[in-house]
Amino acid sequence: MFELSLLNFVVLSLAGILTGFINGVIGGGSLISYLALTATGVPPVLAASTNTVGVVTGNPSALITPLRERQIQFRAWFPLAAMTAVGSVVGGYMLISLPERVFEFLIPFLLIISGASVWIRPKRSEVQSRGLLPLLFGSGVYNGYFGPGQGILNLSILYRGTTYEPATLVILKNYIITASNVVVSILFAVSNKVIWLVIPILWIAVGLGGWLSHMVTRHLNEKILRIGLSSLAFSSSAYFLFS
Repeated sequence: MFELSLLNFVVLSLAGILTGFINGVIGGGSLISYLALTATGVPPVLAASTNTVGVVTGNPSALITPLRERQIQFRAWFPLAAMTAVGSVVGGYMLISLPERVFEFLIPFLLIISGASVWIRPKRSEVQSRGLLPLLFGSGVYNGYFGPGQGILNLSILYRGTTYEPATLVILKNYIITASNVVVSILFAVSNKVIWLVIPILWIAVGLGGWLSHMVTRHLNEKILRIGLSSLAFSSSAYFLFS
């Protein structure tokens, strides 16, 4: 059972900073905050829903500058965001409706997906893909049901399925994930599937980590971060599988 002890406060704060930091460099950082929640005594399903709400502010903050510079194409991008958001609601409903043992059984495999996602190398597309919307729906289901690594998956889907320039794709990715996270967070909130005590801690820590990442990104070796994150995901998968 979760208690907000001093130790748990420190663990969640550090995990939140790492989450924001890694998300600002390569993505996939919410794996850290999820594992921290489970390590501090939060049950797996409740940890997944709380984690989604806890990192919800990360992508909207990245849209502030593009919004000011009018780089967001609301009308053109709305169908992509809406399809992903619908998928996230489906995934979120599955998370809170299916027996917890189903999620507990799937955790090792979800962690493997999360760990593998950091090695995805997006490929450029020359034409708009007809399979773009179904793929975004699928990524939304994954986000609603678990979450870590969805940003990388989305960016890969958009690279392969659209003809936008890379800088625009990053903005589009943040726009889509913002819609997805906000919608599923509302679902979790009204379903009383959130430990609100830890939310301010994660919001502040994730924001701080994101800010720090922009200060030191040029001096980091992304490969080392990818190795560390994937190793953590795979070792955690083995722990959940054999514990």
